Amino acid sequence: MVLSYYVAMRFSWLNPSWAAITVAVVSSGDIGQSLGKGVLRAKGTLLAFLAGLFFIAVFPQDRWLMLLSLSIFLFFVTYKMTGKQGQYAWFVTGFVTLMIVTAPVESPADSFEFAAYRALETLTGIGIWTLISVFLWPQSNIDSLQKNGRRLIGAQKQLLDIYRSKLNNQETAVDFHTAHDEAVKILAQFGQSIEAANFESIGVRRQFPYWQQRRESSQSYITILARLDAGLPDLHGINIALIMPTLEPLFTELDRLFTEELIVSEEDMSACPLQPVALNLNKELIGDLDHFQRAALEVLFNDLHRCSGYIKEALRPVDGMGSTPMTMPHRASKSVLSLDPDRVHSALFVVASLWVGMLLWIYLNPPGHIGWMQLLPTVALLSAQMPHIRLPLFKL
Repeated sequence: MVLSYYVAMRFSWLNPSWAAITVAVVSSGDIGQSLGKGVLRAKGTLLAFLAGLFFIAVFPQDRWLMLLSLSIFLFFVTYKMTGKQGQYAWFVTGFVTLMIVTAPVESPADSFEFAAYRALETLTGIGIWTLISVFLWPQSNIDSLQKNGRRLIGAQKQLLDIYRSKLNNQETAVDFHTAHDEAVKILAQFGQSIEAANFESIGVRRQFPYWQQRRESSQSYITILARLDAGLPDLHGINIALIMPTLEPLFTELDRLFTEELIVSEEDMSACPLQPVALNLNKELIGDLDHFQRAALEVLFNDLHRCSGYIKEALRPVDGMGSTPMTMPHRASKSVLSLDPDRVHSALFVVASLWVGMLLWIYLNPPGHIGWMQLLPTVALLSAQMPHIRLPLFKL
């Protein structure tokens, strides 16, 4: 950070704090995470540089056409930001574009200077951090990836043990919701470790589809167990052990797989694959149940099948850290016209914030003036990126 300040001030750049802030932001986390964040921040800044100057050049005097085109752009950026790829790059694209468009300058030439210095100082901060982190204090994220992988296996095993005990009407030392929240937290850390290691390890990069599949399968497994736990009251009064005589052997086999995986993962090996255990239903006893109990049993039966499949995918053996590329099963591509309602909601939320800020500036002109056009959409972008912190007051 000191070096970034020195370079920016030595050459009398517009705002030396931009380079220092970039170093502070990208340096959070492990080295691989920082390198990845730096690449994404650079991509987002360059996109914002082009987009901001485009809007200023095309709509220099028409604020309503500017607002309309900027709304379409922010809708697209927010929709991409709430997806699975390059979220941070799209976030940077959105808020830096707003900075350039709303910059307090007197002429288009000043706007170009503002945008150019913003891009230059951001790239300088990223370059300084990369040089120091790679050549002076190099670190590896492979150990972090393996450690978080073992922690995730332990959290998944704990969830299964708690659900198994509750299904058998036994007391548990840890509440399921507490264990579930911890598993979700570890899963997020595991995902960050994958992204970080992907930037520094060729082996992880070659096996990246496997790691992505493992993360997605683990997430689906945690989600299904949470749904099964929520459906336990519907199974009250049903003798599960008699109706599903092979349920306990299935739980035992899953527990065996988790336990072996925890042991052998310390030695970079793989556990024995999951042995198939067929779930059988006693149809004679099912006939004595009412319709609601039968529906609850059907949900239990189907979800346990899915659980077994997700565990099998999540713990599938991998060839070391990726000596050869891995072929993943083909997935049907989604239609281009199919939109996610939640992502559309977030995009509309950001666009509405832009319009509110613009109208505040034009008709009320409070202190801060055009800054409201930047502040409100930026806060909305943060809220869309982290929906768990969104205040009910700001929901559409």
